[in-house]
Amino acid sequence: MQQVRAELENTERRWYGLIRARYSNSQLLSVGFGAIFVEQPSNENCEIGCILHGWQFAVEPGVYGLQASVGWGRLAGETGQLKHFIPTVYFGWAVRGAVLRTWGGSRPIEPGQTFAGIEYNFSILRMNFAAAVMHSLSSNSPDEWLYSGSIGWGF
Repeated sequence: MQQVRAELENTERRWYGLIRARYSNSQLLSVGFGAIFVEQPSNENCEIGCILHGWQFAVEPGVYGLQASVGWGRLAGETGQLKHFIPTVYFGWAVRGAVLRTWGGSRPIEPGQTFAGIEYNFSILRMNFAAAVMHSLSSNSPDEWLYSGSIGWGF
């Protein structure tokens, strides 16, 4: 019991980098970079696997827009030899608030619009699936609501 109590008291805050590449109907092709911030026992590392949960953020430039998101998630993955980067996510989910700014000739969305909403991400064996519902913040927008789906790699 004392050993468990000592492990729970001896924690530290850490961050791990995340990346994903995906195809979506809102950005076409995009690559996202982000991080998850967690609190873990000091003696635990994710070299051969761990389960993490915490706040996440991501920035994702794409062919037809830029998306930024912040939210909460949980994942099971490993860093391998990379100390602060998780290239392998075996299973994970996240719910994030997201803002999307469109540009170029994006279809089915007009360029120059801003949307805000919620995105749900689910990953299994490195495959990532996401769905988002966003509302236009642009006053002259012909598209009031955006329903977006994507498939890709990473988390």
